[in-house]
Amino acid sequence: MPAWRRVNWNFLERREYQVSVAAEILDSMDNTLVVIPTGLGKTAIGVMVLSELVDEGRAVFLAPTVPLVNQHARFIERATRGLDVKALTGRVRPERRKVEWKKSDVIVATPHVIRNDIIEGRIDPDEASVVIFDEAHRAVGGYPYVYVSKEFNCLKVGLTASPGSDVKRIKEVVQNLGIERIIVKTEEDPDVKKYLGRVKVEWVDVELPEWFDNARRELQRAFERRLELLEDMGFLQSSRNVWVGKLLSLREEIREQMAKRRERASWCSRALGVVAEALRIARAREILETQGIEPFLRYVERLTERKRSSGGSSLRRILGDPNFQRAVRECKSASLRDEPDHPKLPEVEELVKDVESALVFTQYVDTAKLIADYLKEIGISVGVLLGKEHMKEHEQLDVIKSIKRGECRVLVSTSVGEEGLDLPTCEEVVLYEPVPSEIRTIQRIGRTARDGAVGNAHVLVARGSFPTLDEIYFHVARRREKKMLEAVMRVQEWLRKRKGKTTATSKNLRKLRSRAKTLDQFVGGGRSKRERDEVRPPSRAPVIVVDSRELNTKVVEHLRRKPVVLERDTLELADYVVGEGVGVERKSESDFARSLLDGRLMDQAREMTREFDRAVIIVEGNPRREIEPEAVDGALATLAVDFGISVLQSAGPEETAELLYRMAKRFEERQRPRPRKRRSTEDLRVEMLSCIPGVGPELARRLLDEFGSIGDVVNASPSELKRVKGIGERKAREIRRFLWS
Repeated sequence: MPAWRRVNWNFLERREYQVSVAAEILDSMDNTLVVIPTGLGKTAIGVMVLSELVDEGRAVFLAPTVPLVNQHARFIERATRGLDVKALTGRVRPERRKVEWKKSDVIVATPHVIRNDIIEGRIDPDEASVVIFDEAHRAVGGYPYVYVSKEFNCLKVGLTASPGSDVKRIKEVVQNLGIERIIVKTEEDPDVKKYLGRVKVEWVDVELPEWFDNARRELQRAFERRLELLEDMGFLQSSRNVWVGKLLSLREEIREQMAKRRERASWCSRALGVVAEALRIARAREILETQGIEPFLRYVERLTERKRSSGGSSLRRILGDPNFQRAVRECKSASLRDEPDHPKLPEVEELVKDVESALVFTQYVDTAKLIADYLKEIGISVGVLLGKEHMKEHEQLDVIKSIKRGECRVLVSTSVGEEGLDLPTCEEVVLYEPVPSEIRTIQRIGRTARDGAVGNAHVLVARGSFPTLDEIYFHVARRREKKMLEAVMRVQEWLRKRKGKTTATSKNLRKLRSRAKTLDQFVGGGRSKRERDEVRPPSRAPVIVVDSRELNTKVVEHLRRKPVVLERDTLELADYVVGEGVGVERKSESDFARSLLDGRLMDQAREMTREFDRAVIIVEGNPRREIEPEAVDGALATLAVDFGISVLQSAGPEETAELLYRMAKRFEERQRPRPRKRRSTEDLRVEMLSCIPGVGPELARRLLDEFGSIGDVVNASPSELKRVKGIGERKAREIRRFLWS
């Protein structure tokens, strides 16, 4: 059992299950994913692990949001003894982050900051002994956790309350973080039970009034008519049980058909228009059901304004649809009668009015503001917590502080309040709508009944004459929640079998150090010294200038693994510059299509040809799936013929990085200094006289033959110049004027 000499037990409660999990990780030194219910102190487990390894190298604790970073940094500082803990966010200047990395024992940061600092060479991942990934279920797709994990060759610990119910997704997290072991603690474990408060969860039915249900029905009929039309056109096998996810997939399939079969282009284009109408109507219904009357009517106003400005036929058909118009009239009439924006608002009032503290979760920013305004009008003190797109970091922290000080009884939050934020224990948690995600459902409900307390959670479910979105999401969330633990156990078993068949290339830093004789034997872990030297840029490595806005892309991540020197700059007209004066613009297929339709593409091409000696556009993907193939072909021809721009296509970021590297390498090879032939005095004199307008190399030589030197040519009179073959009266006067003007 570790001594835990750096843990401050005067601050941190010594819980048996936390100590046993941390000890198991340290004993095995396996990269570990810890799955433990919300509110049971995942952070404390991370602190215990890093406290034992910090003497062997820097400890890194990663969290997905700035408020979480600041919160974890304060917690780690108080829960440990004698450690220098620093929070690094985008607000800390890059030069300062470099200094803090070198001097601090524990770095707490967002993965975005660490990724950027690795790319810029400000930090060395090999100096770390352990990396903790909070909310580890985010380590999928292009999230920075994935890149950062690959760069660190030390012990990795993932912490999550909700890894998801999809086995494939959990395996992706496991593989991206290099996980070798999963430790699961549940509410039923004896060492956990005594610390877990009892949460009473109730699903509250909210019956929709007749006028609201009528408006929903009209929108549903308008939606179904589009599905039936797509079925008649042969793009849907059946119009039954089709919703947004299926339509989005169908849209991609139709675009694929357009690219492959040009004879069906007009038919596919018409189908895409119908799909677009169906998606807009589905969005209108979603806004009405989840947010209420006024947001729905504002959405209709935006569609109307867009129709006036662009005159789109799709918008005209939607706004002119009889069913859509009847839905709008129902909502306008309700608004005139001063009906509540949504039938759920009085229910929220009833649930929170008599409690000391409550937390209301909703999916949408507009809904959060709507709930807060409604509660304020009836005299309830309310705080609103929104994501970083809508609130600055200091504003988020001010709201959390006001809740802790008791200045607000009710906090209304979007998803930013789900993950880990140290919100005070609430008597009541209200989920304004069910969400079709077991991760988010568990995290929201976990905000109540912490530390043995008793709490209530109410999930509001709207019900009408036919299934509502709430009812659909309700069944999805319940089903996924039950599947989550089963999925984790399946992956756990898969890991055990996998571990029995294979051996990790780099077990961990501690075991490597126990065997190492020299520094080079353990620095880098999974990569040998020879492999690390292979990707270290040589002294004459090609240089690629990267626009600062491209730093967070997968292209730059792939470029970092190549022998190139990356220089950051702010580029106005390109994403990259390779060689001397070669500008490269990268466009995704959708960006290429949009910029072609709105005219930006040709404007940008014109500016690039003025700014750079050569211009290149790299198109990722196939823009023919987005718009008519003929339009794409015409644009490519125009770029090549009219502007002289080279257009290259790539399958994705990795291929784009390879193209950039090859271009930079080619230009670097062409520009290497070669032995230059010594030029004679005669050649230089001919070149100088050839600068005179109307005088070419041959005439320059005749002038030198006649006069012998440049000085005599300059001093010659027009009549003397005329003695040279090829110079008449007019040319003699022009030469004289040029030389003496």
